Amino acid sequence: MRTYLKEVRARLAGMNLRKMENDIAAADGVTKTEDGLAFPAGAYAYVPDPEKPSAWKLRLWETPEKKETPKQVGAAIAALSPGGFRGQRVQIPAKELEAVKVKVRAAWKKVNPDKDPSEMPKHMMDEKRRMNMSEIHKLLQLSEEATDEEVEAKLAEMVDEKKKLSETVDELKAKRAEDEKDLAELTKQVTETSGKIVFAEGSAVIEKACKEGKMLPAQRDLWGRRYMADPTGTRELIESLGKVIEFGEQGSGSGGESGPITLESEAKRMAEEKGISTEEAVKLVLAEKPELGEAHIKKVGG
Repeated sequence: MRTYLKEVRARLAGMNLRKMENDIAAADGVTKTEDGLAFPAGAYAYVPDPEKPSAWKLRLWETPEKKETPKQVGAAIAALSPGGFRGQRVQIPAKELEAVKVKVRAAWKKVNPDKDPSEMPKHMMDEKRRMNMSEIHKLLQLSEEATDEEVEAKLAEMVDEKKKLSETVDELKAKRAEDEKDLAELTKQVTETSGKIVFAEGSAVIEKACKEGKMLPAQRDLWGRRYMADPTGTRELIESLGKVIEFGEQGSGSGGESGPITLESEAKRMAEEKGISTEEAVKLVLAEKPELGEAHIKKVGG
């Protein structure tokens, strides 16, 4: 200590008052004088060497009595910002910067007990949170300099947009359900209408075939079922049929031998005997001798 005092006295000449005060104060306890006040190392955020006050930077105390104040901490934060404090940005080694910010953040929280850490200037956030905010900015398509208010506004906008999209999706789902219901009803109507058309066409084809003698009236239902199952094939088959009722002289020729008894021969005989139409005679024959109708169907229908 005595050696240090000698050095101080030897350097008094040519030194300014503030430097002299610093050196003298250092003899009793190392301090740095600013604005006429002596501050200990604890008043600064950056103290690379406790024995060298000239290297201390970023004072956090406004006065030794008041210590940390919003005004002084705010000035330190400004000095660390890209724009600096009054245009002057403090120079801190990169490897020491985060440790310095930890001290400044602690001071900010001390003088702003009612504020949330998210209200702290972005350049003062810890590295992890800054990285998270950077990712959030990219996700929200905002610049790196976007404020918390801008982030909140963008989030609110996205929430509102999501709500609108959800409502649109619900409307589309409801419309699709209604469309599917309408489609099912239309499909049912088309199927029913198609069936009616096929039935009507088949009835006309079968009725025409009966009039042309290609099938017996009693066979309408049989051919009708065939037509409904295979309209095209049945129509072609009916068109290829010849007359199934041929009224010749079978079984009744004079002097000739009787031929086999068939539906046609019996219908002709009964029509002549009773003086009725052929169609009525066929019905009577089928009622009295159904086996002739079955034999005829087998012969014609295959």
